[in-house]
Amino acid sequence: IVLGPIFDTPSKRVYGPPLGTDVLEALPRRDEHESDVYAIGGIDESHLEGLAAFRDRIAGVAAVRLFQESRDPRAVVERIGAL
Repeated sequence: IVLGPIFDTPSKRVYGPPLGTDVLEALPRRDEHESDVYAIGGIDESHLEGLAAFRDRIAGVAAVRLFQESRDPRAVVERIGAL
């Protein structure tokens, strides 16, 4: 399951405001269901640490700009994995 946009992202503004992290807080814990939920939308380096608080609720993040704007996408993957 892909859930978003969590944060503001230019390509999704026409659909309304972002959902915010409150929607992640409202999710059941991963051990309470069998779905993999990925947060998407406006994910950038500044959001990664804050999203770590929801790792008991989400399987990970899906991002485009996060990798497109990075000089070292592999390092980004390593940081995500360490959260």
